[in-house]
Amino acid sequence: MTSILKLLVATSTISVAALGANPAFAADLGTDAGTSITNNVSVAYNVGGTAQTAETDSDIFVVDREVNLVIAKSDAVNSSVAPNATQQAVTYTVSNQTNDTIDVLLTSQQPGTDDFDVSGTITYYLDNGSTAGVFDAGDTLIT
Repeated sequence: MTSILKLLVATSTISVAALGANPAFAADLGTDAGTSITNNVSVAYNVGGTAQTAETDSDIFVVDREVNLVIAKSDAVNSSVAPNATQQAVTYTVSNQTNDTIDVLLTSQQPGTDDFDVSGTITYYLDNGSTAGVFDAGDTLIT
């Protein structure tokens, strides 16, 4: 199960709305973090053609958390807005490719080479799926 959180940006000049499946739940990408695994080894060998007593041993380790968060702009083209427009929506997909449930703090950053000024509060919405990838009244505000 790969969890996907899609985002829309729309607010004072821009804010972000989440579109998609479950927000930041663990994906099915291997053994869950915190799982204990026992590693067993057994070595059988001969010395000068004579069988020796087999050596065996084991060790236990705990699977660590893998953090792999992928964020990509969902729109195929640059977003166009009218001059002085506010609360414009931009879609992003946030995909948790980790082996655990994680909390994610998303922020925006103003690129230095564009003509778009990001100011004001950024808001995030979870898509309800009625119209996937479209910010509409059914989408849920994430606080």
